[in-house]
Amino acid sequence: RKSIPNQVQVLTYLHGAQCLREAKNWGEMEKWLQVILEKYSDSGYMAQTTYELAFCYQNQNKTNEAIKAYSDVADKYR
Repeated sequence: RKSIPNQVQVLTYLHGAQCLREAKNWGEMEKWLQVILEKYSDSGYMAQTTYELAFCYQNQNKTNEAIKAYSDVADKYR
């Protein structure tokens, strides 16, 4: 069996999370994004993942977590 490249796996989780965002399923979205942070932290999609996570936190009224995630995006990826 051929293994799936990491980039494909990351994009699967990221696009899945974005679909969950459109459905406003914040809890599941957070879980999908956490997989990227835990398993693919060397990915080129970390800025987008962190931003999506900040937006997710914001919509769950997790204000402190949202501020930290937005700050991480601004500090690390600009």
